[in-house]
Amino acid sequence: MNAYYSGIELGEMLREKNAKCKIVYLTSHPNKAIAVINRNITPSGYLIKEFTYEKNKKNIQSYLLKEKENEPVQQANKKKWTSVRYGNSDHYIHYDEILYLMSMPGYKNKIGLVLKDEETLINGTIKKYKKTLEYEYLCKDLKVYIINTENITSISRVNEVVTFTNGEQLEMGKRSIDKLKKFIQEKIRNESF
Repeated sequence: MNAYYSGIELGEMLREKNAKCKIVYLTSHPNKAIAVINRNITPSGYLIKEFTYEKNKKNIQSYLLKEKENEPVQQANKKKWTSVRYGNSDHYIHYDEILYLMSMPGYKNKIGLVLKDEETLINGTIKKYKKTLEYEYLCKDLKVYIINTENITSISRVNEVVTFTNGEQLEMGKRSIDKLKKFIQEKIRNESF
């Protein structure tokens, strides 16, 4: 095991652990930017070191201030809607309304969509929706479910039940609950990072 890692190696390891985290390089090697790009690290910032501590501090503060100012715009631009197909027509649904999607044994090319105030069958497969739904709070790690973790109020491993904001309860096995809890814990850890 290495006792020393370069900034590029650390960036790769971070990117493997979290594809969406922000990585900012503070370096005295401006020529390393190409290597960073070639390794698909995609840092959100690449700051060149100055000769004095005060100048470096000012550059870092300036960068962080710009990031903070841009955050509301980035949040507003996140995709909030998706489309699903019921029968022959497309319906647009806000991600906040989704509790979960589940495969439906015995139904070919149909899955169950459970919203806060409605349940319906939609066209498609869980596998297809795992690829097409792009919302960071959707847990896609389960075999037969896609769960919107933002709408969960409690999880009971003992009772094998997940409870949602509208009171809806979903019975799940302990293994699935463990995967769901792991997903939520990683989200919390990444958001606080």
